[in-house]
Amino acid sequence: MKLKINSCGVCDCAPEWQWHTMGFSDYDLWAVFRGSGTIRPTSHGEISVHDGTCILLTPNTEYTARHDPEYPLLVITVHFDFLNEFFSSISIVQLIVLQHGEARIHDTRRTIYRRKKIIR
Repeated sequence: MKLKINSCGVCDCAPEWQWHTMGFSDYDLWAVFRGSGTIRPTSHGEISVHDGTCILLTPNTEYTARHDPEYPLLVITVHFDFLNEFFSSISIVQLIVLQHGEARIHDTRRTIYRRKKIIR
């Protein structure tokens, strides 16, 4: 599997920072290096983030986020796409994650498990 980095940056959030996005067209990896806050995808409950947290934001998902103004976030972000062998973007339904000898196809509706077998 290949990755295409679309953009990256460092966000040193001001104390009054709040964030709302209607969704990105690509994946966004957040690595929190300082601070404490929360991020809430529309389809799930609130997720706590703090220094040491890495979180993968999925395409076309609405998110809201805020932080503790006394302990503001410092976040490194990387926007990217997973690419197939033809260098076309792979959707979240097609994304395979290998963990502990299991292959998982992650879908927003369900997860399919197959032991010791990679599903293509």
